[in-house]
Amino acid sequence: MKNSFAFVALTLAAILTACGGNKKKDDINISGAGVYVLVNNNHLWKDGVAHQLTTAWTARVNSLHASGNDVYVAGQYDGKATLWKNGTRQTVSSSTNSSSSEAHSVFVVDSDVYVAGYVGDYYGNANATLWKNGTAQILSNSESTATSVFVSGNDVYVAGRCDGKATLWKNGTAQILSNSGMANAVFVSGSDVYVAVDDYHDGPTLWKNGVGQCLAASGSANSVFVSGNDVYVAGQCDDKATLWKNGVRQALSNNILTAAHSVFVSSDAVYCTGDGGVGKSIATLWKNGTAQQLPVGDYGLSIVVVE
Repeated sequence: MKNSFAFVALTLAAILTACGGNKKKDDINISGAGVYVLVNNNHLWKDGVAHQLTTAWTARVNSLHASGNDVYVAGQYDGKATLWKNGTRQTVSSSTNSSSSEAHSVFVVDSDVYVAGYVGDYYGNANATLWKNGTAQILSNSESTATSVFVSGNDVYVAGRCDGKATLWKNGTAQILSNSGMANAVFVSGSDVYVAVDDYHDGPTLWKNGVGQCLAASGSANSVFVSGNDVYVAGQCDDKATLWKNGVRQALSNNILTAAHSVFVSSDAVYCTGDGGVGKSIATLWKNGTAQQLPVGDYGLSIVVVE
Protein backbone atom coordinates (compact mmCIF):
# COMPACT_ATOMS: atom_id res chain seq x y z
CA MET A 1 0.00 0.00 0.00
CA LYS A 2 2.83 2.40 0.91
CA ASN A 3 4.62 1.76 -2.40
CA SER A 4 1.37 2.21 -4.31
CA PHE A 5 0.76 5.53 -2.58
CA ALA A 6 4.29 6.69 -3.40
CA PHE A 7 3.79 5.69 -7.04
CA VAL A 8 0.52 7.67 -7.23
CA ALA A 9 2.14 10.70 -5.59
CA LEU A 10 5.07 10.65 -8.02
CA THR A 11 2.73 10.22 -10.97
CA LEU A 12 0.59 13.16 -9.80
CA ALA A 13 3.69 15.30 -9.33
CA ALA A 14 4.85 14.44 -12.85
CA ILE A 15 1.45 15.40 -14.28
CA LEU A 16 1.45 18.71 -12.41
CA THR A 17 4.95 19.44 -13.63
CA ALA A 18 4.02 18.66 -17.21
CA CYS A 19 0.96 20.92 -16.96
CA GLY A 20 2.89 23.76 -15.36
CA GLY A 21 1.77 23.01 -11.81
CA ASN A 22 0.52 26.16 -10.10
CA LYS A 23 2.17 28.52 -12.56
CA LYS A 24 0.02 31.65 -12.91
CA LYS A 25 -1.50 32.16 -16.33
CA ASP A 26 -0.92 35.90 -15.84
CA ASP A 27 2.89 35.53 -15.87
CA ILE A 28 3.43 34.67 -19.54
CA ASN A 29 5.85 37.46 -20.43
CA ILE A 30 4.48 38.35 -23.86
CA SER A 31 6.40 41.28 -25.33
CA GLY A 32 8.55 42.29 -28.28
CA ALA A 33 7.93 42.53 -32.01
CA GLY A 34 4.96 40.77 -33.58
CA VAL A 35 1.28 40.91 -34.43
CA TYR A 36 -0.90 40.85 -31.30
CA VAL A 37 -4.63 40.15 -31.30
CA LEU A 38 -6.66 40.31 -28.11
CA VAL A 39 -9.45 37.72 -28.17
CA ASN A 40 -12.67 37.80 -26.18
CA ASN A 41 -11.97 34.67 -24.11
CA ASN A 42 -8.99 36.22 -22.28
CA HIS A 43 -6.41 35.10 -24.83
CA LEU A 44 -3.66 37.15 -26.43
CA TRP A 45 -2.72 35.75 -29.84
CA LYS A 46 0.77 36.51 -31.11
CA ASP A 47 2.19 35.31 -34.43
CA GLY A 48 0.27 32.04 -34.51
CA VAL A 49 0.40 31.22 -30.81
CA ALA A 50 -2.47 31.80 -28.36
CA HIS A 51 -1.51 32.74 -24.80
CA GLN A 52 -4.12 32.61 -22.06
CA LEU A 53 -3.87 35.67 -19.82
CA THR A 54 -6.00 34.18 -17.09
CA THR A 55 -8.37 31.29 -16.43
CA ALA A 56 -10.47 33.28 -13.94
CA TRP A 57 -14.14 33.41 -14.88
CA THR A 58 -14.31 36.81 -13.14
CA ALA A 59 -11.94 38.32 -15.72
CA ARG A 60 -12.67 40.20 -18.94
CA VAL A 61 -10.29 41.78 -21.44
CA ASN A 62 -11.18 44.78 -23.62
CA SER A 63 -8.26 46.33 -25.51
CA LEU A 64 -4.49 46.43 -25.87
CA HIS A 65 -1.71 48.93 -26.46
CA ALA A 66 2.01 48.67 -27.13
CA SER A 67 4.74 51.03 -25.97
CA GLY A 68 8.30 50.11 -26.88
CA ASN A 69 8.64 46.41 -26.17
CA ASP A 70 5.84 46.40 -23.61
CA VAL A 71 2.31 45.19 -24.35
CA TYR A 72 -0.58 46.30 -22.15
CA VAL A 73 -4.06 44.79 -21.90
CA ALA A 74 -6.95 46.65 -20.27
CA GLY A 75 -9.82 44.80 -18.64
CA GLN A 76 -11.40 43.68 -15.42
CA TYR A 77 -10.50 41.10 -12.78
CA ASP A 78 -12.71 40.30 -9.77
CA GLY A 79 -14.79 43.40 -10.47
CA LYS A 80 -11.83 45.79 -10.52
CA ALA A 81 -10.19 47.76 -13.31
CA THR A 82 -7.10 45.77 -14.27
CA LEU A 83 -4.05 45.91 -16.52
CA TRP A 84 -1.85 43.10 -17.76
CA LYS A 85 1.67 44.28 -18.66
CA ASN A 86 3.51 41.66 -20.69
CA GLY A 87 1.10 39.13 -19.21
CA THR A 88 1.52 40.15 -15.57
CA ARG A 89 -1.66 41.32 -13.90
CA GLN A 90 -1.93 44.48 -11.82
CA THR A 91 -4.90 46.40 -10.39
CA VAL A 92 -5.24 49.87 -11.88
CA SER A 93 -6.23 51.52 -8.62
CA SER A 94 -5.68 49.93 -5.24
CA SER A 95 -8.06 52.28 -3.43
CA THR A 96 -11.68 52.65 -4.49
CA ASN A 97 -14.95 52.95 -2.63
CA SER A 98 -16.90 51.61 -5.56
CA SER A 99 -18.51 48.22 -5.87
CA SER A 100 -16.94 47.74 -9.30
CA SER A 101 -14.65 49.30 -11.88
CA GLU A 102 -13.37 48.37 -15.33
CA ALA A 103 -10.58 49.40 -17.69
CA HIS A 104 -11.67 49.73 -21.32
CA SER A 105 -8.57 51.32 -22.87
CA VAL A 106 -4.91 52.01 -22.09
CA PHE A 107 -2.36 54.41 -23.58
CA VAL A 108 1.25 54.77 -22.47
CA VAL A 109 3.51 57.77 -23.02
CA ASP A 110 7.06 57.51 -21.69
CA SER A 111 6.55 56.31 -18.11
CA ASP A 112 2.96 57.54 -17.76
CA VAL A 113 0.13 55.02 -18.01
CA TYR A 114 -3.34 56.35 -18.86
CA VAL A 115 -6.38 54.12 -18.46
CA ALA A 116 -9.98 54.88 -19.44
CA GLY A 117 -12.98 53.06 -18.04
CA TYR A 118 -15.55 53.49 -15.31
CA VAL A 119 -16.00 53.37 -11.57
CA GLY A 120 -19.30 52.35 -10.01
CA ASP A 121 -20.67 54.88 -7.53
CA TYR A 122 -22.53 54.31 -4.28
CA TYR A 123 -25.81 53.87 -6.16
CA GLY A 124 -24.38 51.35 -8.62
CA ASN A 125 -24.15 53.79 -11.54
CA ALA A 126 -21.10 53.79 -13.77
CA ASN A 127 -19.04 57.00 -13.84
CA ALA A 128 -16.58 57.59 -16.68
CA THR A 129 -13.08 57.59 -15.22
CA LEU A 130 -9.54 58.36 -16.35
CA TRP A 131 -6.63 56.97 -14.38
CA LYS A 132 -3.09 58.36 -14.71
CA ASN A 133 -0.53 56.15 -13.02
CA GLY A 134 -3.26 54.76 -10.76
CA THR A 135 -4.75 58.10 -9.72
CA ALA A 136 -8.41 58.37 -10.70
CA GLN A 137 -10.14 61.38 -12.25
CA ILE A 138 -13.92 61.09 -12.44
CA LEU A 139 -14.94 62.59 -15.78
CA SER A 140 -18.67 62.63 -15.04
CA ASN A 141 -20.89 61.96 -12.06
CA SER A 142 -23.73 61.07 -14.43
CA GLU A 143 -24.33 57.59 -15.85
CA SER A 144 -21.33 57.34 -18.16
CA THR A 145 -18.38 55.28 -19.32
CA ALA A 146 -15.06 55.86 -21.07
CA THR A 147 -14.16 53.54 -23.93
CA SER A 148 -10.94 54.92 -25.44
CA VAL A 149 -8.00 57.15 -24.45
CA PHE A 150 -5.37 58.84 -26.64
CA VAL A 151 -2.60 61.20 -25.53
CA SER A 152 -1.09 63.80 -27.86
CA GLY A 153 1.45 66.23 -26.45
CA ASN A 154 -0.04 67.75 -23.31
CA ASP A 155 -3.60 66.86 -24.27
CA VAL A 156 -5.50 63.80 -23.09
CA TYR A 157 -8.54 62.74 -25.12
CA VAL A 158 -11.13 60.27 -23.85
CA ALA A 159 -14.06 58.93 -25.87
CA GLY A 160 -17.19 57.40 -24.41
CA ARG A 161 -20.78 58.08 -23.47
CA CYS A 162 -22.45 60.34 -20.93
CA ASP A 163 -26.20 60.32 -20.23
CA GLY A 164 -26.77 58.32 -23.42
CA LYS A 165 -24.81 60.76 -25.59
CA ALA A 166 -21.61 60.10 -27.53
CA THR A 167 -19.01 62.21 -25.75
CA LEU A 168 -15.40 63.31 -26.16
CA TRP A 169 -13.47 64.66 -23.19
CA LYS A 170 -10.37 66.81 -23.79
CA ASN A 171 -8.36 67.33 -20.63
CA GLY A 172 -11.50 66.59 -18.62
CA THR A 173 -13.84 68.95 -20.53
CA ALA A 174 -16.76 67.22 -22.24
CA GLN A 175 -17.94 67.78 -25.82
CA ILE A 176 -21.19 66.14 -26.97
CA LEU A 177 -20.80 64.61 -30.44
CA SER A 178 -24.19 62.93 -30.76
CA ASN A 179 -27.36 63.15 -28.71
CA SER A 180 -27.80 59.40 -28.95
CA GLY A 181 -24.92 56.97 -29.22
CA MET A 182 -21.48 55.88 -28.10
CA ALA A 183 -18.04 57.20 -28.98
CA ASN A 184 -16.04 54.00 -29.35
CA ALA A 185 -12.55 55.18 -30.28
CA VAL A 186 -10.43 58.33 -30.52
CA PHE A 187 -7.25 58.88 -32.57
CA VAL A 188 -5.17 62.04 -32.89
CA SER A 189 -2.96 62.81 -35.89
CA GLY A 190 -1.18 66.15 -35.80
CA SER A 191 -3.82 68.75 -34.93
CA ASP A 192 -6.71 66.56 -36.13
CA VAL A 193 -8.91 64.63 -33.71
CA TYR A 194 -10.87 61.66 -35.07
CA VAL A 195 -13.62 59.82 -33.22
CA ALA A 196 -15.50 56.69 -34.31
CA VAL A 197 -19.10 56.94 -33.13
CA ASP A 198 -22.09 54.64 -33.11
CA ASP A 199 -24.88 57.12 -33.70
CA TYR A 200 -28.11 55.32 -32.90
CA HIS A 201 -30.07 57.61 -35.23
CA ASP A 202 -27.64 58.42 -38.07
CA GLY A 203 -25.59 55.22 -38.19
CA PRO A 204 -21.81 54.73 -37.95
CA THR A 205 -20.15 58.15 -38.03
CA LEU A 206 -16.59 59.44 -38.20
CA TRP A 207 -16.04 62.74 -36.45
CA LYS A 208 -13.10 64.96 -37.38
CA ASN A 209 -12.50 68.07 -35.31
CA GLY A 210 -16.13 68.20 -34.22
CA VAL A 211 -17.69 67.59 -37.66
CA GLY A 212 -19.44 64.28 -38.32
CA GLN A 213 -19.33 62.22 -41.53
CA CYS A 214 -21.97 59.50 -41.74
CA LEU A 215 -20.42 56.32 -43.15
CA ALA A 216 -23.58 54.25 -43.64
CA ALA A 217 -27.28 54.28 -42.83
CA SER A 218 -26.83 51.57 -40.21
CA GLY A 219 -24.10 49.50 -38.60
CA SER A 220 -21.28 50.35 -36.23
CA ALA A 221 -17.99 52.26 -36.15
CA ASN A 222 -15.76 50.51 -33.63
CA SER A 223 -12.20 51.67 -34.26
CA VAL A 224 -10.29 54.41 -36.09
CA PHE A 225 -6.66 54.61 -37.21
CA VAL A 226 -4.86 57.32 -39.20
CA SER A 227 -1.80 56.61 -41.35
CA GLY A 228 -0.45 59.52 -43.38
CA ASN A 229 -3.36 60.99 -45.30
CA ASP A 230 -5.51 57.87 -44.96
CA VAL A 231 -8.21 57.40 -42.33
CA TYR A 232 -9.42 53.87 -41.58
CA VAL A 233 -12.55 52.91 -39.66
CA ALA A 234 -13.40 49.33 -38.69
CA GLY A 235 -16.94 48.27 -37.96
CA GLN A 236 -20.02 46.71 -39.44
CA CYS A 237 -22.32 47.55 -42.36
CA ASP A 238 -25.21 45.47 -43.70
CA ASP A 239 -24.44 42.98 -40.91
CA LYS A 240 -20.97 42.34 -42.39
CA ALA A 241 -17.46 43.07 -41.14
CA THR A 242 -16.45 46.32 -42.82
CA LEU A 243 -13.46 48.59 -43.26
CA TRP A 244 -13.83 52.16 -44.48
CA LYS A 245 -10.79 53.89 -46.02
CA ASN A 246 -11.32 57.63 -46.43
CA GLY A 247 -15.06 56.99 -46.32
CA VAL A 248 -15.06 54.28 -49.00
CA ARG A 249 -16.48 50.98 -47.79
CA GLN A 250 -14.75 47.63 -48.17
CA ALA A 251 -16.53 44.48 -47.03
CA LEU A 252 -14.05 42.28 -45.16
CA SER A 253 -16.47 39.36 -45.07
CA ASN A 254 -19.42 38.27 -47.16
CA ASN A 255 -20.83 36.43 -44.16
CA ILE A 256 -23.70 38.06 -42.30
CA LEU A 257 -23.57 38.73 -38.57
CA THR A 258 -19.85 39.47 -38.72
CA ALA A 259 -18.03 42.61 -37.56
CA ALA A 260 -14.60 44.23 -37.41
CA HIS A 261 -13.69 45.58 -33.99
CA SER A 262 -10.21 47.02 -34.42
CA VAL A 263 -7.88 48.34 -37.16
CA PHE A 264 -4.11 48.96 -37.13
CA VAL A 265 -1.82 50.07 -39.97
CA SER A 266 1.86 49.12 -40.04
CA SER A 267 4.45 49.06 -42.86
CA ASP A 268 1.81 49.63 -45.55
CA ALA A 269 -0.20 46.64 -44.30
CA VAL A 270 -3.71 47.13 -42.94
CA TYR A 271 -4.70 44.75 -40.14
CA CYS A 272 -8.21 44.25 -38.77
CA THR A 273 -9.65 41.88 -36.25
CA GLY A 274 -13.16 40.85 -35.32
CA ASP A 275 -15.59 38.05 -36.10
CA GLY A 276 -15.57 36.47 -39.56
CA GLY A 277 -17.26 33.16 -38.96
CA VAL A 278 -19.87 31.34 -41.03
CA GLY A 279 -22.87 30.28 -38.97
CA LYS A 280 -20.94 30.82 -35.75
CA SER A 281 -18.59 33.44 -34.35
CA ILE A 282 -14.89 32.86 -35.05
CA ALA A 283 -12.08 35.22 -34.07
CA THR A 284 -10.54 36.46 -37.31
CA LEU A 285 -7.51 38.45 -38.42
CA TRP A 286 -7.57 40.27 -41.75
CA LYS A 287 -4.34 41.47 -43.36
CA ASN A 288 -4.91 43.63 -46.42
CA GLY A 289 -8.36 42.09 -46.70
CA THR A 290 -7.27 38.44 -46.52
CA ALA A 291 -8.88 36.55 -43.65
CA GLN A 292 -7.16 34.19 -41.22
CA GLN A 293 -9.24 32.41 -38.61
CA LEU A 294 -7.63 32.27 -35.18
CA PRO A 295 -7.53 29.06 -33.13
CA VAL A 296 -9.27 30.56 -30.07
CA GLY A 297 -12.17 32.83 -29.33
CA ASP A 298 -15.38 34.07 -30.89
CA TYR A 299 -14.06 37.46 -31.98
CA GLY A 300 -10.96 39.61 -31.89
CA LEU A 301 -11.28 42.73 -29.75
CA SER A 302 -8.14 44.70 -30.43
CA ILE A 303 -5.02 44.51 -32.61
CA VAL A 304 -1.54 46.01 -32.33
CA VAL A 305 1.54 45.47 -34.47
CA VAL A 306 4.95 45.92 -32.82
CA GLU A 307 7.86 46.30 -35.24
